[in-house]
Amino acid sequence: MFGWGKGNEKKADELFSKYVRPELVEAMKSPTFNPRLNELSAADVNFVLIAVDGLPNEVGQKLGRIAEITVDCGWYVDCLFSNFAVLVDGPIPMTKSSFESRATLLGKLKKAFPSDIKTVHGRIRTPWGSYGGERRTTFGAMLPDFTTMVARLDREAYGNHVEYGAR
Repeated sequence: MFGWGKGNEKKADELFSKYVRPELVEAMKSPTFNPRLNELSAADVNFVLIAVDGLPNEVGQKLGRIAEITVDCGWYVDCLFSNFAVLVDGPIPMTKSSFESRATLLGKLKKAFPSDIKTVHGRIRTPWGSYGGERRTTFGAMLPDFTTMVARLDREAYGNHVEYGAR
């Protein structure tokens, strides 16, 4: 289904290496790569949900800069759409460095966009893997409280950054 096969390894690296975990990119190069659909395992992930303020052309540029900062911090852009982004770092061991990683990313985002973004962020144990159906599949974290997280983000003012679950 996904396997790139012999001779296309460079193409897989060019297309995915900045946005997909290295072990997944390596697995994708195999002609037999076909992750089992809807077989998820529990994983710990850091996440950041971001809403961006501005005119459409400004929002597009800001989302591009957010993606650059995210990749530079070793995180992954799970999705970008409209004026919204979901960033993840996982599955990861929950160590001091994983908390520092989120703090570093948030610090860089706040510095780059002092009042143009708002975030809800945190750490969660969540299903991880390939999920969806025959026509649309995704690979990564399945955030079970996603709609609640988005509602929390919607209530915040631009410039605010709140940890999910904190009161």
